[in-house]
Amino acid sequence: MPGRRGVIGIQPATNEGDDGTGQPGRVCAVVVFLLAGVAGQRGSRVDTPFAVDVVDVVDTVLLRVSGELDLHTAPQLDRLLSALHCRPCELDLVLVSFADSTAVNLLLRHRRRAAESGGSLRVVAVSRTVRRVLDVTGTTALLLVQTDPPDSPADSARG
Repeated sequence: MPGRRGVIGIQPATNEGDDGTGQPGRVCAVVVFLLAGVAGQRGSRVDTPFAVDVVDVVDTVLLRVSGELDLHTAPQLDRLLSALHCRPCELDLVLVSFADSTAVNLLLRHRRRAAESGGSLRVVAVSRTVRRVLDVTGTTALLLVQTDPPDSPADSARG
């Protein structure tokens, strides 16, 4: 796609305080993939840059994904998940504003590979947009731990 440039930045961070789960934890890294010149291409809304916050909480790794999860951004999440197959991982997709079949394929593939490696991959929260994709593909029961999608800023931004 012309005009599409990517920048990957990894910023180590330590946060010895509460991570929102009620348990002490630390943020391992913040990975941001910025797409220049694509805001508004899917309508009048401004696209949120793709980002994954990785929070290592004792025995589980929580990955909070935001932005669009599609053919262009999936490789970044793919690299992160590949490194975590032997660990129990949970994905929070509440801030994902767009997802396609690439995202579903990625989740299914990494769920299987994690199980083969002694780890796990559970999707614990999704936006309404992601929920619709899971419903249409018939993968909701297989991938989603929680069945009722919460309202999210990503849903209200789509208006």
